Amino acid sequence: MSGHFNFKRQTADTFGPTYFASNSYDIHQDYGRSPSDRRYSASVSLSDTLKWGIRMACFLNARAGEPFNITTGADNNGDSIFNDRPSYASASSDPANVVHTSYGDLNLKPQPGERIVPINLGHSAGPFVSVQMQASKTWKFGSRRLPSGGDGKSNLRRDPRYDLNLSVEGQNITNTVSPAPPVGVLSSPFFGKSIATSNNFLATSAANRTFAAHLSLSF
Repeated sequence: MSGHFNFKRQTADTFGPTYFASNSYDIHQDYGRSPSDRRYSASVSLSDTLKWGIRMACFLNARAGEPFNITTGADNNGDSIFNDRPSYASASSDPANVVHTSYGDLNLKPQPGERIVPINLGHSAGPFVSVQMQASKTWKFGSRRLPSGGDGKSNLRRDPRYDLNLSVEGQNITNTVSPAPPVGVLSSPFFGKSIATSNNFLATSAANRTFAAHLSLSF
């Protein structure tokens, strides 16, 4: 049995080589929570060999929700990059441009003097939980023959010649639905809603739970 628990706080003013600053003249406006700033993550793994040589393994992974950026969906500052953030609405804001959210009243067209919302202000629901299990069984059979000795006779080696392995693996066996970060575009009808699932262990986004069987022969 093994496990780990991680608690962190991660801030930055840039988020990778493909990231564009929302204000090219002041990158400090983007200083805040990193997209990977998950407050905690934990994992536990168990493995044991049961009767008839069946080996079982179980892995549990859990992590907190992650932040997401809230943007207007428009190029407000004219830099051709659509990553501008709204401002907190004020008395001078045009009501037609104000969107009421759980993060406050936000203005799609920030006015001079209005405070721009912090980067990655949104926070996706958590926690994310996934359980993986695997059962496997190996059959050994056959013998290897050594080259003939001086007496012209072949000798049998004790180690088996063939290994037949069967394993069955289940990913997210509890079928827990872990939503991806919500849409952060304030002008979108899907703002604040998750329209995808999040499971880093699955090789496909088309399924929430998968089972697979593997059969291999070694010689």
